[in-house]
Amino acid sequence: MPRNNVLVAAPTYAGKDYALDDYIAAYNDFVWSDRSLLLVDNTRDHGEYAAHLHELGIPIVRRVEPSRDFEETLSRCWRVILEEAQRGKWEWVMSLETDVIAPPLTMDTMLNAALYCGAPFVTHCYPYHDNRTGEYYQGLGCVLMTTPLLEKAFELHDDSNSPAHDIVEGAIYEVAKTNTHISFATLLPIKHRDAPGGGSVEGGWDWDEITDPRVVKV
Repeated sequence: MPRNNVLVAAPTYAGKDYALDDYIAAYNDFVWSDRSLLLVDNTRDHGEYAAHLHELGIPIVRRVEPSRDFEETLSRCWRVILEEAQRGKWEWVMSLETDVIAPPLTMDTMLNAALYCGAPFVTHCYPYHDNRTGEYYQGLGCVLMTTPLLEKAFELHDDSNSPAHDIVEGAIYEVAKTNTHISFATLLPIKHRDAPGGGSVEGGWDWDEITDPRVVKV
């Protein structure tokens, strides 16, 4: 009989440390008990932030040495998440970014929807930074997916003929589109923590000129 165990996971780096206390507290308050937490650190600091996460008692901490290509680094972080999900025989992976603060019933709500509808992919939107009214992200901030869906996403990710080649988020959503999927907009009061001074972290990543998302204004 399925356990419906959930590996909560996210790539992270020291630039998001401002939200970490709230994130850990929210994770600890989740009602769903059959879960664990994996953070994949990609801070350019020779492992100092990963050691800090260990000291805080994060159940599973892994580290990826970042390159100057954001997508390549993100993909390697997500490959670590997949490998950990497979190794631990986790049935579900919940992508919950470390500046996204979700209420206690988030996992129960998303799992119940997934199981009732037979959906291997459920996402919940979350607000933009700076309290921009009525505007929401979807992305990988708060997503519940089965481990087999993530495995299929990496098959697309690794396929040089796929439009989602080397883009892990695109590959996950391409697979989700071919399956029953659910998207919630404002069902749960999910928060998106701003960095001190507002917005997201500036200067926190050593971007190259091509992959720097800060040049894109939305």
